[in-house]
Amino acid sequence: MRFTDPAWRERPAGTATRVAESVVRKAIPGLRKPVVTVAGGLRIHADLQTALGLRLFRYGMRIPELPLLERLLQQGDTFIDGGANIGLYALPAARNVGAEGRVIAFEPAQTIAAALEENADLNGFSCITVRKEALADSEGSRPFTTFAGDAAGWSSFAPLVAGGVSSVVRVTTLDTVENASESAS
Repeated sequence: MRFTDPAWRERPAGTATRVAESVVRKAIPGLRKPVVTVAGGLRIHADLQTALGLRLFRYGMRIPELPLLERLLQQGDTFIDGGANIGLYALPAARNVGAEGRVIAFEPAQTIAAALEENADLNGFSCITVRKEALADSEGSRPFTTFAGDAAGWSSFAPLVAGGVSSVVRVTTLDTVENASESAS
């Protein structure tokens, strides 16, 4: 538990209540993935079995780059999110680019990509395309080490280490994605 989070100073009683509620929810399988509202109304499934889910549930979403992202993106823009995880950047980007824009979110870890798709659907963002592949310097496939739970953010092309699961994932380049988009237009 992080008593250093600003939520403790801003709303101590509410934060204490959320922490207590998270402990109870985490212990009951059917309550482990609540929907939380973050970043000005975005909804995300918070998996309380992970540190990220607990942080989102207890304290909300504090990503220092989001105000800049929101200032730079306009309706109709295209946003690329490489290693999109559950959508902490893709979802705010989708809100900004709107239905006329595009968010292309790359997430090769299958279970995380599924969570990202759930979060996009939860918010009604049809402008998000989840690509279950990784970005690289060439087309093809490469060995990929996937981690579960708290370590999911460490999934990468790094060699297999204890706790990881090795698989082969499809890789693509931004040039290939852009050329395919232009051909489809």
